[in-house]
Amino acid sequence: MKFLVVIFGLILLYWPRFFARLQRDQWFSGWQAWVNNLAVCKGAPGLGLVIALAAPVLILWLLLAGLRGEFFGLPYFFANVLVLLYAFGRGDSREQVDALLEDLHRGDMQAAFRDLAFFTANGSGGEAEDHEAFGEELKARLAYSYFERHLAVVFWFMVAGAPLALLYRLSVLYRQNVQDHDPSDNAGDKWLWLMEWLPLRIVGFTLALVGHFQTAVGRWRELLLSGESSQRVLLAVVNAAMSPAGVGGGSEEANRLAGGEVISQMVKEVEGLFYSAIVCWLVLISLVLILS
Repeated sequence: MKFLVVIFGLILLYWPRFFARLQRDQWFSGWQAWVNNLAVCKGAPGLGLVIALAAPVLILWLLLAGLRGEFFGLPYFFANVLVLLYAFGRGDSREQVDALLEDLHRGDMQAAFRDLAFFTANGSGGEAEDHEAFGEELKARLAYSYFERHLAVVFWFMVAGAPLALLYRLSVLYRQNVQDHDPSDNAGDKWLWLMEWLPLRIVGFTLALVGHFQTAVGRWRELLLSGESSQRVLLAVVNAAMSPAGVGGGSEEANRLAGGEVISQMVKEVEGLFYSAIVCWLVLISLVLILS
């Protein structure tokens, strides 16, 4: 059933406006603020984190347990689909990539620099000061965006069901809210890093399978036990998995003359890597289901 839910959810990703209203997070922001204002949680951000994340996940688990077996399992199925759609990342990634490619095609690098905010959960602008740095920053943000929006969610859903997929999305939202209001509180960062550690290693190996295997798997092994941030580890593996021509943003002169074509090609290659990775996952899951 999980596999059917994932297939259905991925199909619905082609109509993001269909579930845009579902992905409203004001309820969680209000809940998180209320929890953190409790006397018992003040000065103990770890406790606030546990309460804010555990309560919604527990409620969902109880709800799904009650729906299991009712009306031939249809309510249970559609409840899982709704949770999966909510757990997927925010925004229309296809529209955002198309807007970026259009700006690059027109040679409007100023607009392309602004587009970096599309690929960050908190919408922060870019810090790059030249084309080469822009290429690397864009690659890091784009790769992590595909991981955070889709692959990490699918991983946790297949491993532990809708409650863990919801837990991952709420963990991302929790960190985002903390960064907006109290950057000194790093409990959310540490917890999200833990949640991303295993799926990131699985995704990294998958990228090696669909990319330049020998180079990428070597880099993946070097970073297997790394304590670096998810974005840094993922960027290193993506760089190794891409073709030599796709690594790096290109020289300043080359990017200027090509009007952003070098960076456009890099965007398309990163996009192709992650599309191939999700297809690889679906094929492997299908084989496991058939053979089991």
